[in-house]
Amino acid sequence: MTLRVASHIIALIMLISANEIAKRIGVHRQTLYKWLNDSRSDFPRPYKIGIGPTGYVRWDEDEVKHWIESRRVGTDPAEDKMTA
Repeated sequence: MTLRVASHIIALIMLISANEIAKRIGVHRQTLYKWLNDSRSDFPRPYKIGIGPTGYVRWDEDEVKHWIESRRVGTDPAEDKMTA
């Protein structure tokens, strides 16, 4: 989503929770945190909102959408060659 204000474009970041991501992709919320702690994972990093124990994390919805799209079967040219 973008917003044009006085000839400036401002990109609005839509933030979503771990629960929303887990629901969208059909995994448990704890799985997301396992992926975050796995150095081999390219799962998007969250934003920390607030400080201390009362803070929480949210993810950029567009980054999550791109991450999901990157896992679509048949989009990797190398994978397509292996199945041909």
